[in-house]
Amino acid sequence: LVMARGSIAVACNLSECRQRTPLSIGKDARILLASDKEIQLVGNGIELAPDSVAIVEAIGNRGSAMRQ
Repeated sequence: LVMARGSIAVACNLSECRQRTPLSIGKDARILLASDKEIQLVGNGIELAPDSVAIVEAIGNRGSAMRQ
């Protein structure tokens, strides 16, 4: 599940399994806050640990890069 507003996205995994979720922000992004140290940006998405959440910021094209 991903919710994006402007240059910020909140991604969460409510599953008991690791999940990879697309973010459509490219490689210019950074994790601002993560609930698990195993969460990482991978390609154009994010890999989330089970039952975890992360807040991600697009770097560069603020705003337009996050819209899907």
